[in-house]
Amino acid sequence: MRILHFIHERMLVAADTETPQRSTDISPAYLSVITTGMAEKANVQVAKTFAQLKQLAKEKKPDIIHIHGCWNLSAYQVQHWATHRRYAVVLSLHNDMQPWRIRRHFWLHKLPLLILYQRQAIKSADAIHVFSHSECQRMERMKWNSRMALIKNSTISDIVSDEQMTDEWMAFYQKVIDSNSFRLMTDEDKVLENEMLHCAITNNTVTTPSDILADSLRKILIHASDEGILDAVKKGAVLMQQKSDELVIDTIERFPQRLKKETGPLENEKILPKRRLTKTKFHNLLQDEKPSETEQQLIVMLINIQHELKHRRLSRRHLMEFYQTLRFTEYDEDKFQRMTKQLKIQKFAARLMQILHETFYLEEGFMPISPVDDKRTNKLRKSLLQSNTQ
Repeated sequence: MRILHFIHERMLVAADTETPQRSTDISPAYLSVITTGMAEKANVQVAKTFAQLKQLAKEKKPDIIHIHGCWNLSAYQVQHWATHRRYAVVLSLHNDMQPWRIRRHFWLHKLPLLILYQRQAIKSADAIHVFSHSECQRMERMKWNSRMALIKNSTISDIVSDEQMTDEWMAFYQKVIDSNSFRLMTDEDKVLENEMLHCAITNNTVTTPSDILADSLRKILIHASDEGILDAVKKGAVLMQQKSDELVIDTIERFPQRLKKETGPLENEKILPKRRLTKTKFHNLLQDEKPSETEQQLIVMLINIQHELKHRRLSRRHLMEFYQTLRFTEYDEDKFQRMTKQLKIQKFAARLMQILHETFYLEEGFMPISPVDDKRTNKLRKSLLQSNTQ
């Protein structure tokens, strides 16, 4: 596990200072515990400036970027930068959101910063860390972010030891990672998931050069569970001679997912869009073309894929089922083309063929419409990425 801390210089307390330590400061003792104390359990780095953090992130490729403190523009810049690069972000508040801290310079300082970025920073963080029960209750009342953990500071509390605190931190970090499995998957991990899925669908045995890393396999299986394809991916892992039964997804502690996906079967009998015009066009098309059951299913699935994608509910299971129907059933491709053209979804179908080729390895001989790779195809890729689909 690789953790990169961002601690602005103003948060650090000099060891020889005579000034009483504020609750928002980070003492040398605490800094030592969360860095040196975790050295045997994780690769831990500390950055004090935005430029230093970007350099360390490039070199170390952290699993989590842990930001300390509020009311600091540099901290928000780090969070904004990290989020857009799909790092998992943990934010430690250090009591900065307590009423007595907010009231200080509220009108001239805190209120403008709340409006500009602080509220959004707390809401968008992948997880929030608090030190005390009062701070936890305060954040629960604010309802800005429910992904929260209370981990006491062992350097100022007799209730928890240094070792207990680091163990709690490691469990918390693992929970954050498991809750953001797809975002933290590497390109190689995504290719492995594609290959496992393809092996399962085609029932082909492929021998991988070596065992897949446990962390990679963990992320792949968690993502597969979220996308409704866990059984298929596990079958593919077996065909690729990889062990996948040791991890029980249901027992993994995770935060509630922000995206609620439809992981059940893709509806293939009735169209989901409720627009009367769409339903009328579809009904007229059935009367004119008189498609077979498979042809009708393919058209319904295509319409519903477009609908679920628009509402960010599309899952990999839906794409897998569409792929299987294209790949393993008989239908009139010319009729399918005519129907997509009349419904004005032919271009969407062509772009989807390109996506299926890239991720499910669909061959052109099984594509009823020639694939298209253009700007809108790239937009489709981004939509699938943002919805954690693939």
